[in-house]
Amino acid sequence: MPRTIRIRTALMAASLAAFSASAHAQQCPIAEALQASDADVRLYDTHVSTLSSPAMGGRLPASPGMELAKGYVQRVFEIAGLEPAFGSEGDASWRQPFDWNGQTAENVGGILRGRGNLADQYIVVGAHLDHLGMGEGSSRGTSGQLHPGADDNASGVAAVLLMADQLASSYAQSDEDHRSVLFLALSGEETGLQGATYYANNPIAPITTHTIMINIDMIGRIQEDRISVSGLGTAAGLERTLSPVFEASEMREQIESSMSARSDHYAFYEANVPVLFVTQTDQHDDYHTQNDMPWKINRTDGAETAAVMSEVVRTLSTVRSNLAFTRVQSASRGPSMGSMRVRFGIRPGTYVDGVSGVAVGGVTPDSPADYAGVKAGDVLVSWNGEAVGDVRAWMGQLMRHNPGDVVTIAVDREGERIELRVTLQGRDGV
Repeated sequence: MPRTIRIRTALMAASLAAFSASAHAQQCPIAEALQASDADVRLYDTHVSTLSSPAMGGRLPASPGMELAKGYVQRVFEIAGLEPAFGSEGDASWRQPFDWNGQTAENVGGILRGRGNLADQYIVVGAHLDHLGMGEGSSRGTSGQLHPGADDNASGVAAVLLMADQLASSYAQSDEDHRSVLFLALSGEETGLQGATYYANNPIAPITTHTIMINIDMIGRIQEDRISVSGLGTAAGLERTLSPVFEASEMREQIESSMSARSDHYAFYEANVPVLFVTQTDQHDDYHTQNDMPWKINRTDGAETAAVMSEVVRTLSTVRSNLAFTRVQSASRGPSMGSMRVRFGIRPGTYVDGVSGVAVGGVTPDSPADYAGVKAGDVLVSWNGEAVGDVRAWMGQLMRHNPGDVVTIAVDREGERIELRVTLQGRDGV
């Protein structure tokens, strides 16, 4: 039986059985949509639904639920025909352990071997597997409730798993020289890119052999086919090389030379590896809450994004010249939400670096911003008399404060400047 059929048969069985076992499945919009969709969409749905199921417990590193999630990822890599990424021959392992806040966490990796003169060079395709468990850490919701993390980031891991299947089939049918592809499910992203940083400092081969890292983080709630692909300025000629791929795509890619530094790709960028950061352009109020549920996922565009990025990998896998790393001005990790002492209560409308002012994509109910009268659609432009830059710059301003501090802010609301006083709360979440 061909590999593609094996993986789809093995992993879709439980999902399809669950739909057919219920008399209500015939009236379920998701079931009806899946029946009309292609095999890649159905497989993507299986991955997302499994990784964000209650059994995974919110995928907190070093938890029993995370162990199940790692086992699932490993099994998919095995079925796709990948090789264990870590260890030496005779002692190979799918897992790369590292210290996570005094406990042991693990990255999961599999290799699709290239061929010919390019086989010793690596393209990394990664996504963070970890989430917030029962609301530990940077929850914006209710602590003690399951945070499924369907969009953040079961959606990205699902794309990586789907790409592993697609690219393994593609490589098997090609006689060209290809770079090897390292697929990584990374841990510890939510608490400071810990797994990605560990890998960048402890790679399976010299980091100079890593041609590019493609990071997929939150593609589950795509609207109107829009997807952001940033970091094209981190390698000379990268945008020119990939332009035909994006032009042929059915997705509407927002191409950016600069990039946000808020996800795992930044650890590779710091190691002088070119990067691409793939994410949705539209944010949502379920981010880091218990409401990030699998039934809300846009499965069709998630699978289509995986297909586009598979084509990106195919293109880059055969480029003869290695991509020359280029540093971009706007990349800076800056402060993280995990280091904040106070809670403000907005969801930024964008995380792209280098913009002026913070667009308010949503306001958390019963938060300081809500009580002060901040509204979705406002743009935060002033903080205690200082101009507000991009999200990272604003986070730096927020870090200066303690619970109970009163700040005067200004927002631009449909062209009108409005000043508000905000009493900051202690941070049960963000």
